[in-house]
Amino acid sequence: MGPYQRLLVTEVKLLLRITSAVLLTALAALAGLWLTSPLLLRLILTQALEKQGITVTETSISKPSLQGINIGKLQLRSLEAPIPWNVQLEDAQVSWSFPANGNGKLQLILEVATIDATSDRENIRLTDTDLHLQATIDLESSRLASLTTKIEEATATAGGMNVSGITLPLQLNMPEAGILKLQGNSFSADMVSGPSLPSPVSGITGRFTSVENLFALRQVSLHDLSAQLSNGKLLIPEAWYDVSQSTAAMTLQLHDATLQELAGTRPDGHPWLEGKGSISLPLAYDGRSLVITNGSITCQPGSRYTHYAAEGNPIAIIDLGANPLLDRVNARINLPLKTLDTYTLETFTAAFLGGTISIPPTSFNPTEPGHNLELKFTSLPLQRNLSLTGNFSSSFNARIAGNLPLRIIPSGFEIRNARVSTTGTAVITQKTEGDKTTSNILGKEAKSYSTVTYLVEGGNTVFSRKTDGALTFDITLPKVVRTAGRDKKTFTDLQGSLGMFHNSEHPAEYLVDNFQAGFLGGTISIDHLTWDLQENTTDFVLTVRHIPIQDLITMQGVRQLYTTGTVGGTIPVSVQGGQFAIQDANLSAEEKGTIVYKASPQELSMSQPGLQTTYSALSDFRYTLLSSDLEVAPDGDSTLRLRIEGSNPSFQAGRPVEINLNLRQNLLDLLRSLTISTQIEEALSQ
Repeated sequence: MGPYQRLLVTEVKLLLRITSAVLLTALAALAGLWLTSPLLLRLILTQALEKQGITVTETSISKPSLQGINIGKLQLRSLEAPIPWNVQLEDAQVSWSFPANGNGKLQLILEVATIDATSDRENIRLTDTDLHLQATIDLESSRLASLTTKIEEATATAGGMNVSGITLPLQLNMPEAGILKLQGNSFSADMVSGPSLPSPVSGITGRFTSVENLFALRQVSLHDLSAQLSNGKLLIPEAWYDVSQSTAAMTLQLHDATLQELAGTRPDGHPWLEGKGSISLPLAYDGRSLVITNGSITCQPGSRYTHYAAEGNPIAIIDLGANPLLDRVNARINLPLKTLDTYTLETFTAAFLGGTISIPPTSFNPTEPGHNLELKFTSLPLQRNLSLTGNFSSSFNARIAGNLPLRIIPSGFEIRNARVSTTGTAVITQKTEGDKTTSNILGKEAKSYSTVTYLVEGGNTVFSRKTDGALTFDITLPKVVRTAGRDKKTFTDLQGSLGMFHNSEHPAEYLVDNFQAGFLGGTISIDHLTWDLQENTTDFVLTVRHIPIQDLITMQGVRQLYTTGTVGGTIPVSVQGGQFAIQDANLSAEEKGTIVYKASPQELSMSQPGLQTTYSALSDFRYTLLSSDLEVAPDGDSTLRLRIEGSNPSFQAGRPVEINLNLRQNLLDLLRSLTISTQIEEALSQ
């Protein structure tokens, strides 16, 4: 072998060694890259996401294959977003492939066993399992061509509210750079629940419309939203939100809501409301205020509020179906979504049960424990809304107006000095048993009348309610006329305070304070009484002042006796189980007066000599003392002691005369004679 040959061989060997070294180095480099690829992938992923303000807090990435890569865990956190968030992916797999047609597009598929997204500041959390996401990337333009995913059986929580069974399919397309289309689709959720909801909302369905470009999103629209409430179906035919203007609008509808479930049940077991109702509220948000335009709340015929007596019997009904409960509802609420520290009800007006209702401007601070609200109502017709039942019936030709100041606190609500005025008249008829007999002053018996009617003209009421349900009414009535058959009594300027539900252990206990009324030109009054309606028991003292004696006599039907002067005194009354008793009652003349009894010729001719003397003395008797004492036992046995002192100028030279009269019989007490006894008049007139 010559020198040139040896040199060529040496050079070839050297080239082979260099080539082998390069290949080995390349292979070693590729092996090192394969071994360290999870670290490089994390580094690349971390740097790419940090440019977007997203921090990678934990990763567990496996070695890639030619078809994909597995991610055991990936935790991401963003603090720079308007709402800071955290996302954790577990058991995720990313796979890729190239279509056989070689169109230069890469298909990526992300499958995640569990995804958990939270926002600590907003207390929001979204959890989903078995998420499947498919994306197509155009390699020539390095853009996302399409993305399809479907969230199924996901759950979300926010502020104590929980949404379960969320199904939300998404399909995105990018036909060209800068344009990302969202295809419209349906969505649903199984249930929404939370402490602020009286009952869960289920069966939520709806659909969202297509968006031409999410990068230039202007408006989001939802259609055919519906949800099943426990007491009705909620519908929103259309809702939209303008992203650029931060405005929104929708019409909220609630059909066939059960009023009893909405209002709940009272402590006595009776429902507050009965029947079904529907709501239609067109809502709009202009970026600053929530506006309601021409809303309505209507109830089906037969819907009502019933007031029950202490023994559980219904006594009053408000018909909620005779008129729209609320109609032509117009309101504006200042509701800045960015702060929500204070919101203001600027206007509220509506037609209410045939009248009108309004709320003056008022502000609310969600951080404060209580809120004040005042309702004003005018011209509410009673004749179409209110009726009495049971032993009572009614006929109204009246309207009411007033204001209702409310304070709403976590433990309930208070009413402070609400004022109600009534114009017109009300006729209230009370049924009586009609089968009892009573003895009048002459010993004759008469059957009681079956009905008693009260005519009430106008009136004003001031009332308050405490959070425990205690009610106090201060009532003023200009005139009340009581009619039973041919007996008619008129009471004027009635005033008094009525207390209800002040004793939680005895809800049937009613209180009456400072009652007084004009009667027969004088007054009757009661300082205080406590009446247990369930046991029908009470004790009180009726005070009488300045009652003309002649009016009392005329009321009893005596036509031959004429008097002057007035009487006053006290009548202690005790009622036990419906039976009343009077003890130590006293009525006395308040000044001197005259008694004139005109005996008929027949009485004079048939009377005894002693009685003729009495007739003569009473022909023109000038009394200086007139006093009566009355006692009535529960069984009706009564004793009336009457004492009269004075003289007759034309009788025995005007010598002093003293008359004492004791009557013992089953007699209605003076109290009942002042308030009920038509039968006495009829018996005496016979």
